[in-house]
Amino acid sequence: MAAKVPIFTDQAPAPFPIFSQAIVHKDTVYCSGMIGLDAKTNTLVTGGVEEQTDQLLRNLDLVLQAAESGLQNILKMTVYITTMNDFAAMNRVYAQHFSAPMPCDRAKPVCSTCERSRSICDYQRPNRTPLTRRYLTQLENELSQARTLLRDTRREDQLTARLNPDNDDLGSQPPDTSAAVDPGSSLLKTRQTERCALLPPEVAPPVASFEWDERDSSLQNAAEAPFKHSIGGYFGIASTRAFLRTTGHQDEAYPPMAIACPPRTTSNASIALSSIGQYVDAYFTHCHPLHPFLHETAFRAQMMDLYPRPAQPLWEMLLYAVAALGAFAVSSPTDDTTDRGFFEAAKARFSSDMMETGNKTLVQALSLMSRYLRMRNKLNASYNYLGLANRTAIGIGLYKEFPAPESNPFYQEVRRRVWWSLYTLNLEDAIAFSRPQDFPQAGVEVNLPLNIHDLDLTPSTPAIHAEANQTILYSGLKFTAAFYSTISKVYSSITTVPYPRARELLHYDDTLIHGWEASLPAFYRRTAPQEARYSLAHALLVWRRLNFQILMYRPFIVWHYTTRHSVSPPKLPADPDSVQAAIQRCQRAADESIRAIAEFWFLGKHQPRTAWESWYALQFLFPAVLIPVMCVRNESSGAEGAAAWRDRIHQALEVMDSAAEVWGSAALQGRIVRSLCSGVVDLDRGSDVVCLGQGIRPPSAELEYGAAAAAAFSATQQML
Repeated sequence: MAAKVPIFTDQAPAPFPIFSQAIVHKDTVYCSGMIGLDAKTNTLVTGGVEEQTDQLLRNLDLVLQAAESGLQNILKMTVYITTMNDFAAMNRVYAQHFSAPMPCDRAKPVCSTCERSRSICDYQRPNRTPLTRRYLTQLENELSQARTLLRDTRREDQLTARLNPDNDDLGSQPPDTSAAVDPGSSLLKTRQTERCALLPPEVAPPVASFEWDERDSSLQNAAEAPFKHSIGGYFGIASTRAFLRTTGHQDEAYPPMAIACPPRTTSNASIALSSIGQYVDAYFTHCHPLHPFLHETAFRAQMMDLYPRPAQPLWEMLLYAVAALGAFAVSSPTDDTTDRGFFEAAKARFSSDMMETGNKTLVQALSLMSRYLRMRNKLNASYNYLGLANRTAIGIGLYKEFPAPESNPFYQEVRRRVWWSLYTLNLEDAIAFSRPQDFPQAGVEVNLPLNIHDLDLTPSTPAIHAEANQTILYSGLKFTAAFYSTISKVYSSITTVPYPRARELLHYDDTLIHGWEASLPAFYRRTAPQEARYSLAHALLVWRRLNFQILMYRPFIVWHYTTRHSVSPPKLPADPDSVQAAIQRCQRAADESIRAIAEFWFLGKHQPRTAWESWYALQFLFPAVLIPVMCVRNESSGAEGAAAWRDRIHQALEVMDSAAEVWGSAALQGRIVRSLCSGVVDLDRGSDVVCLGQGIRPPSAELEYGAAAAAAFSATQQML
C-alpha cells in the first residue's frame, strides 16, 4: 500500500491534534476542512462572509503549496454556508480564486493549458468495462475461488513466512482476516509462540496469574499476622518491568509503599489549614507546571473560603490530594510520612457514593490521587483510580468542544486543561505499563489548551485574541498532549501482534514523530533556554520523545544480542539495513537520553533537587541505561562504541547516586544497574574485566548484593 504523507505548514491555521492539514496519497492531496482563521492570531478574520471566504481560500492555497500543488489543481471542493442568503457574496470571492477550466489543446508532448496549470495530459481514450450482470457474477465467482485457494495453501505456513527472519526483518505482514481463527486452534497457539521470538522474553508468574493486592499491612489490625504484599498485575512486553522480570529485579526496582502512620489516626481527623499551606505551595511550585489540573487563583480562593467550594467531603479529598503531592515533592528518604498521611486523609473521604455523582472536582481529585499512588509505586492501584477519573471525565463531556458564542472562554479553557492533563497521564501510564490505551482517540472534539497566561484569561474575558509566543505554565501541557496524540497509533502497533517491521518504525519516526518535532515553536525547541520553573516540563518532553524511540527499537537490540543466537545457525533478516538502523537509533536514543537527564540534573546543582524531579528523571534514566548495559555485556571491551557505553553507565550511576539523596528508590535502581554491570564495567573507573558472556562469574557478586541478587544472577546472565 502506498504511504500516506501528512502535510503541515505554520503559514496556515494549525489543525486539531489528531488531524493533519492535508494528506498526500499517491498523486492526490486530501485537505482537511478550513475556515477563515488568521494563522497569526488563530481567530476568525473580521468582516462578513466575503472576508472569511477569501481568508480560507488563501489558507487552503498555502496548505496545497506545502504539498507542492495549488488551487489550480483542485478537482472537488465542498463549501458549507449557514444560509443561502450568503451564497452570492461567497461565490463572488470564490470566482476570483478559480477560473473556468480551459480545454486541453492536445499539443504534444505537453499542451500549453496543462503546462500553465501544472496538470497532467492524458490522451488515452478510456476503456469501457462490460458491467453486465453476467460479467459481475463471473468476477465474484473467480474471486471466491481465489480466496479459498489462498486460504488453503497458506493456512499451515502463513505465520512461519511472516515471522521468519529469512523472509522479513523481524516483522510481519498484516494478519490474514479472511478466515476466522478458533481460539483453541493450533494456528493461534503458533502465533502466540512465535511472538516471543521477536520481543524480550516475558516470564510469567508460576501460577500464570497476574492478580495483585497492594493494600497496606499497616492498616490491618495489629493483632493480625503481617500482611504480605503481592507485586503483580500485567505489565506488557514493551514495558521495562517486563524486561526486568527475566532478571528477578522487578520487585526491587518497584518496591511497595507502606504507610508508617498509625492506623486511621490521621485519616479521619481534620488537619489544620496552616499545616497544609506550605504543601499546597509546594504543589503549585513543583507539580502544577507538569499537570495543571487546577486553576491556582480559584483554588487558593476556595482555601480561604472566598470562593464557593464543592461539597465538603469532595473538597477535602481534593485538598488533601494536593497536599500529598506537594509533601511528596519536597520529601526526603528520612522523612516521607507526611505525604502518606495526607493521602490517607484524602482516601478516607473517598466513598462509593461519589461514584453516583459526576463533576470536574471529582476528576481532578481522582487524577491527583492516581498520580500520587504511581509515584509511591502502587502502580495497579494508581491505574484503577485513573480509570475512574477517565469515566467521570467522559460522563461530564470534557471531550466536547462547544461553539464560542455559547460558552465562556474561561470555563471552556479550564475544561480543556483538565481533559488534556488527564490524557497525558493516561498515555504516560499506558506506555510505562505497556497496556492498551484506556482513553478514547476517536470522537474527541476538544481543542488543545491555549498557550495563554492566566492573567489574560478570567471569567469576564469576552474572547481570546492571541496566544503567548513564549513558554508559560500551559506550554508543557499543550505540546506534550500533541506529542502523545501523534504517537498513539504507533504505540498500539508495538504492543500487539504482529510486531511492525523495522522499516515501518523508521518510517513512523521520520514522518509522524519528526513532523510533530518540526511543528514545535522556536521557544519550545529542544535547545531553547527555559525559566527554572518550566525547565522540568520542557526537559520531560525531550525525555519522552527519546524514551519512545528506545521502546520502539529495543526489540531489535534484544534480537541482535539474544534471540538470533537461539537457533543454529543464526538467521538473518531480509532487510538488514533497516534492522541495523533501528539498532543504531535505539543506542543513540539511550545515549542522548542519559546525556540530557544528566545535563538537567547537574546543570542546576546549585539548587537542591527534589524528590519530584528525582522520580521523573529516574522514570526515563533507568530504561535508557539498560541499553548500554546490554550492549557492553555482549560486546568485547574493544568493540566500537564500548567506551562510550561504559561512560554513559557511569554517568547514569552518578545521577542515581545524587538522586538517592532525595528519593530512596533511586538507590535501589542504582543497585540493579551495578548488579548487572558486575564483572563487565569497573565501577571505580578502572580497567574493565572479562565479560560475563564468556562464562566467568565475578566472585564478589554474592557478597556485595546478598542472596537475592545472587539467586537472580543466573537468570540475568541467560537473558543478557
